[in-house]
Amino acid sequence: MLRLTWEQFDRLEQLTLKRHAASISGVLAETWPALTERLGDRWPAFVEAAMQQGRKHGLRDAGAPFGDVAMELRVYDAAQWLTEVSNPAWEPMVWPAPSEAVPAPTATCKLEKDGAPVDVAAWQKSWRELQGAFRAGMEKLYNEWTKALDNDASRLEVEASPLIGQAGVTWGWRRASASSVEMRTEGALDLLALSIDLRLSGELVEGSARSRIRVLCKGRSELRTTVAQVGAKAQEGRDLKSALRTWRFPFTLEIDPLAGAEPSTLSAAAGPMPITGALVGECGLRGRGDGGGLQWFFALRAEPVTIVSEVVDPVLGSARRTRKMIPALLLVDWSAG
Repeated sequence: MLRLTWEQFDRLEQLTLKRHAASISGVLAETWPALTERLGDRWPAFVEAAMQQGRKHGLRDAGAPFGDVAMELRVYDAAQWLTEVSNPAWEPMVWPAPSEAVPAPTATCKLEKDGAPVDVAAWQKSWRELQGAFRAGMEKLYNEWTKALDNDASRLEVEASPLIGQAGVTWGWRRASASSVEMRTEGALDLLALSIDLRLSGELVEGSARSRIRVLCKGRSELRTTVAQVGAKAQEGRDLKSALRTWRFPFTLEIDPLAGAEPSTLSAAAGPMPITGALVGECGLRGRGDGGGLQWFFALRAEPVTIVSEVVDPVLGSARRTRKMIPALLLVDWSAG
């Protein structure tokens, strides 16, 4: 009597599986042509794995199968991507806007898939739209400012650098084991997350008292880092979280009384908080919501701006007033990739 060891049984099973896989490979290729083309030289290994999975669920050479037959397939795109971005400095912005045309955005992008250039028009369009989205947000801020002052002296001047500089990032799925893959991300970022010098000005009127008012916001946040992450693993300071920046730049207040026919004066109220509010936001590199790679993003909001002013009259004395100058605003919500 012939007796086989478990190792011999396993070897016989593997040889049988290979023989059957080879015989039905052509049939499956006709059934799944798109999958055949996508897998390329990995097709034979896939057929063998499919046969093995089928046998585990009762697939037989003849007769009815034992139990339910089910197969779960996960196919990951093996392409490796590279993108490079260069976003030069912007010209200052002023409102009321001058009549001449706004300078065209000049951001440039490069995109490669497995070392071959890919049409970059969509990426470059998205990056150039950042300037328009930022400008629209500043115009929204200016419009609220003019409503609060209700006169023709309102003005907004902005020098801003959102995501200005250069960056290069590469990513793609990488096999981690026989049954799992992980997303690989590497890159070098040399960007200003946001540098801003914003000046709102105009004329504040309270009864017969008038003053020149300025609300200022100035801040700088840099995004200079390297990224090297596989799956969830990375050295400290080199993961995708290190490619994110958040900021909060508070507003400050200046009020200069103007001479008038009456002796009363209008100024900022004495105390630690004559103004509240700030520009807050975040930007950087993050995973896409659909799991299909990475995307750049930039978000900017204005917290409500409230000022406390004080009118001093030599006859009537002093009186304080709290004014809501600007409501909470979403100024920019942009992404690319």
